[in-house]
Amino acid sequence: MSPFLFMARQKNLGPNNEVMPPNMFYRAPFYYVRRKINGRLRKKSTGKRDFKSALRRYHEIMKRWNDGASGWEKQDIPTLAQYWTNSYRPAYTVRKTPRPNGTFQDDQLIRVVLKDLGHLQLDDFTKTVCQRWANRRRGMTYTFINVKKKTKVVKQISEGTVTREVNLISAVFTQAREDGYVQRNPWRTVEREQDNVKKRVLTPEEQTKLEAVMEPRYVRWMQFMLGTGLREAEARGINPELDLNLEERWVRVTRKTRGLRKKIQQVPLFDQDVIEVLQEQLDAEHRLWPQNASMFRYVLNKGALDAGIPHLSPHTLRHTFGTRYLQAGGDIYRLSLLMGHASVKVTEKVYAHLLKEDLLEASKHIRLGVRPAKPAKVLAFEVK
Repeated sequence: MSPFLFMARQKNLGPNNEVMPPNMFYRAPFYYVRRKINGRLRKKSTGKRDFKSALRRYHEIMKRWNDGASGWEKQDIPTLAQYWTNSYRPAYTVRKTPRPNGTFQDDQLIRVVLKDLGHLQLDDFTKTVCQRWANRRRGMTYTFINVKKKTKVVKQISEGTVTREVNLISAVFTQAREDGYVQRNPWRTVEREQDNVKKRVLTPEEQTKLEAVMEPRYVRWMQFMLGTGLREAEARGINPELDLNLEERWVRVTRKTRGLRKKIQQVPLFDQDVIEVLQEQLDAEHRLWPQNASMFRYVLNKGALDAGIPHLSPHTLRHTFGTRYLQAGGDIYRLSLLMGHASVKVTEKVYAHLLKEDLLEASKHIRLGVRPAKPAKVLAFEVK
């Protein structure tokens, strides 16, 4: 054993040979404190990289632990389930837009997390615990039951589902950090893998078959969605008296942004066919399409079965709009604004395959001179 290693073990030296007090240890890049309380080993990061700052934080943590063990000051750290039920959900989830049936998406996403990790206290979570749960979650499966065909299909949890669950629990811990229960958010650095983007697009041939079997009002609805790229909830929330101006060719919609904020945006109606569809709908029913969201899904499902085409959803119509817009020569940045994406990166991720094909096609005539041109072969003719 080297003299330095022996000395480090005897004096508990830090990375710069500073003498650390008992129960302090260094794990790059922070200093940590540990102590066994009531038979349970507690570890806590000081959140400091500098030894002097970490030493001050060390004394604060040890005082709090000593006071708690002696009964003078006891700060109860809630479990994840307690914090979710008593703090986060009533403060933030209930302010979000509920589903048509009155439930919240957060409750569905948090269900598995609470089942596996809800019993842990907030300060028991480490990056290793979080990353291990995310890896195990990716290997889970669920059973999809087709009621009509009376069949069961076992499917694997998609990466998109895991990402949404991790994002929600990360938001919970961000708020717990602001409330003073934890020093840092261990879910923030959990690795997110690339999700497979759905590329289902309605072809013109499939659209013709659909229009032949659907009611006129829903044909007009489908054409409106294909011509604007609106989300289903955005289209259902349009008040024609307040949000529609056919003369100036725009429709006003309410769009959700990150968190709980919402924004009002005027979407231009640049296609004359969309103007005609809206006018026909107003002349026929004096309103747009306020039907329940489940009705539109039912209409598309039934129409796809009657027309003999693959399944499609309202989001397929939105994706078809974006695809046709780019294929017609539209700009990716303008498309991002039209569709109300949080940033152009979201648009690029969804339509990366189209951008790749367009880039390849537009670059075929370019020659970079990587290899020099070969000299022409000169055929020698014998002169007689």
